[in-house]
Amino acid sequence: MKREGQKAGVWDIFIPHPKFVDGELAYLGMWIEMKAGKNRLTNEQTRFKEILSECEVQYAWAVCYTWHDAAKRICDYLDIKVSPFESESNDTQ
Repeated sequence: MKREGQKAGVWDIFIPHPKFVDGELAYLGMWIEMKAGKNRLTNEQTRFKEILSECEVQYAWAVCYTWHDAAKRICDYLDIKVSPFESESNDTQ
């Protein structure tokens, strides 16, 4: 990732879409860090999360261990009510 120009600690996915709650700006965007197995945030990633938390306007964030979890978090953040995962369970009935 470093060769691709990504800085150490910056999370994997950024959704550059503001979220409003009750007409008020709640988040400027959402950051997602993908992890596998028992991996945890590195010190640099933890610091990045702390920096996000210190911003005047907040960013939503999530650490996800599966693409299903990441997709669900993104759908929730974007207020997408119909999840592709719900239709999978309905197809088997």
